[in-house]
Amino acid sequence: MFDRTLGRARVMLLGASALSFAASAGDFPQWRGPLRSGVVPQSGPLDVAWPAEGPRLAWRSERLEGGGYGSVVVADGRAYVFWNRRYQVPLTGRTLDDEGFRRVGGYEERPPDALIALVEKVRLGEEIGKLDDNARNAWIDRWLEQNIPDGDARGKFGPWAADRLRRGKGALPMEALARLAAVRNLKFASPEALDAWLVENAIDGDVKKKVIEAIPASISRGADVIVCAGAADGKVVWKKEYQPGADQGDASSTPCIVDGKCYVAGLDGDVYCLDAETGAEVWKAKAAPEGGVVHSSVVVGEGVAVVLAGRLTGMDARTGAILWRQAKVSGRENSPVLWKSGEKTFVVCNTENEVACVELATGNLLWQVPGGGRSTAAIDGSLLVVQSPNPEIALAAYRLSETAPEKLWFVRGCCDGAASPLVHEGCVFAVTARKVVCVEAATGKVRWEEKLKGEGHTSPVLADGKILVVVDRKLLAIRATPAKYELLSQASLPISQFASPAVAGGRLFVRLNDGIGCYDIGGR
Repeated sequence: MFDRTLGRARVMLLGASALSFAASAGDFPQWRGPLRSGVVPQSGPLDVAWPAEGPRLAWRSERLEGGGYGSVVVADGRAYVFWNRRYQVPLTGRTLDDEGFRRVGGYEERPPDALIALVEKVRLGEEIGKLDDNARNAWIDRWLEQNIPDGDARGKFGPWAADRLRRGKGALPMEALARLAAVRNLKFASPEALDAWLVENAIDGDVKKKVIEAIPASISRGADVIVCAGAADGKVVWKKEYQPGADQGDASSTPCIVDGKCYVAGLDGDVYCLDAETGAEVWKAKAAPEGGVVHSSVVVGEGVAVVLAGRLTGMDARTGAILWRQAKVSGRENSPVLWKSGEKTFVVCNTENEVACVELATGNLLWQVPGGGRSTAAIDGSLLVVQSPNPEIALAAYRLSETAPEKLWFVRGCCDGAASPLVHEGCVFAVTARKVVCVEAATGKVRWEEKLKGEGHTSPVLADGKILVVVDRKLLAIRATPAKYELLSQASLPISQFASPAVAGGRLFVRLNDGIGCYDIGGR
């Protein structure tokens, strides 16, 4: 049975490779590699017999400040990565906003005078001042039960009383808090205007200092940074930065290099298209009109750039013009893949709850089937495999169709939906922080599984019959075989725990905590 499956898998792989764009042999030009499946078919022999310290470090790029989880890609002798840099924008005005008001001990509604008098007497007393933090918290809980017995009153004013008692003698006077409540969320034109108001209202000394510390003098913003470095030496060739003005979290988009262009999604719903050689902007467009961070990685085919940016969106790859949006396929985490059936090309995209298929040219929705999570679907010919956090699905396989894909099997409870699976020579491999499994692609039979220990993990890459994956900042090399679990090597490296590795030209390219790292793993 495995010989027949192996032969069919090879035919399927050839069918899938027709969707890959023109790239130099050995390149890893987009998320999940040349076929967007995690498989590198032309890697050459790899040496994973590493010493205890791991493979030899060929180079490390200059320090890159910031964060995010975008993975490194390699094309035409260059390595690319998308980075996020946080920066502070000075504020001309000053505002004691809701968060700042809470920080100084402010309250939503003034408690009754009798309760204020009771709390203030206890707060300034000697008994509570002698207790350490743990004992003080337990004492306060008992005090609230005894002195605010009414359930509604305790729910309404208990948090205020507890906070005030914990602050002890360091709490701001109630009179000062009452004056501050009157200017809550009121914008002062300048620091000087705020200072004048504080002086006028007799707020000075330590009280004034605490108020000023609670009012932000700047606001945090995120910058989108695309970096290009030489694949041979790691020297930065160009760096392009955008400051979209968004206060967003770390983004995870991975660049897509095709036809001399670099496509990547950003923090505020933007997609950038740059000249891959020079970094010059070709176009910039708003894929998500409402803004918001986009973690999805762009895929390009037949002149259409597709990204999951709030809605699955197709853009003109030459100009950035929006060609279509599919409202029924929503999300920001997952990356789409392309699938060709006959003369037509389709986009397959996993989302939070299901896997969807649309026409590449029009965005018309053809079907949706159970899936979910953040993983990218793996397509090998007519086989679709996806990982899901739903324990009733976990690892799912379908036979693709333009109308109604056929469910082949579910392996329930085997894995989560954060990483993406691999299909190789009739087998499906899935890796999580807790387990790695091998399943027969034809039947769904679990051939083997092995427990792992870790907290963060990446989507694996398969090259030269070896699975390379980062689990809890450890780089693992596992033999891709249905026979048994075989760990070939492992090494602790300063690798980002959520960015996936890339293999190109006998080298391993990874996102480090503060830059790009390149390791020699080529066979001799």
